[in-house]
Amino acid sequence: MEFESIGKAGSRLGTSLAMAVDHEINMVSLVRNLEEFFARESCGWCTPCRDGLPWSVKILRALERGEGQPGDIETLEQLCRFLGPGKTFCAHAPGAVEPLQSAINISAKNSRLALSSSSAIPMQSTGFSRTCLRRAGNLKVFLFLEARKWLRFM
Repeated sequence: MEFESIGKAGSRLGTSLAMAVDHEINMVSLVRNLEEFFARESCGWCTPCRDGLPWSVKILRALERGEGQPGDIETLEQLCRFLGPGKTFCAHAPGAVEPLQSAINISAKNSRLALSSSSAIPMQSTGFSRTCLRRAGNLKVFLFLEARKWLRFM
């Protein structure tokens, strides 16, 4: 991986964090896990970050349990815009919503189906790595690059 090639693919290398998950991982659970991390790490100084990130987690938890409401995806999209670049004091919130925005955008039809599905696979945040390693068959690799963009390699 090189900074230039990753940039041409529409992403950033950042801290070079790569996460491999197989095709059975529920992407709602994965994104919820990431958003929980960012919500916890927020300093709480600006209102969009302090209130918006926990709100996105609340919606993602409901979707994960199969209790999503009509309009949840649109609300998440609005939150992504509300927390985007230039709307907050620092870059924490814009970076935090990039995985969520990417999950919605990668395949709008599939993401909407997955995000509105009641067949979510429950995942505990603390057991995530072990879950991924146990499900090594038919591995599809998703490179998660500094909470910014998704690249999919098959």
